[in-house]
Amino acid sequence: MRLKTGTAYSFRKTHQALTKPMSPQLFKIIATFFLAYLIFRVFTAWILPMIARWYINRYKKRFYEQNPHAKKAGERHRHGSMHITYTDDTGKADTGKLGEYVDYEELNNNDQQPE
Repeated sequence: MRLKTGTAYSFRKTHQALTKPMSPQLFKIIATFFLAYLIFRVFTAWILPMIARWYINRYKKRFYEQNPHAKKAGERHRHGSMHITYTDDTGKADTGKLGEYVDYEELNNNDQQPE
């Protein structure tokens, strides 16, 4: 049977189709997708960053164990920053970080011979 548009019969059928209660199977599908969406959101917002942080810290620790000469970010000093080392009451200065002595000789510009 073919419905004619604009009749009361077609309006009643359309209204009944729209007001029909949702089937339990369709409700289960929608609920499953909604639950999967919530689990995905929680996983990407909380659990995934925790796992990434754990892996990064693990590999960072392994790197510094294998390369003890590499300084950690907190141990570095900025270029040009000042670090003050205080001496003991004995008056001896800490010469451990001074480096080695380099002997140099002054040159006068008058001593150079023209080519």
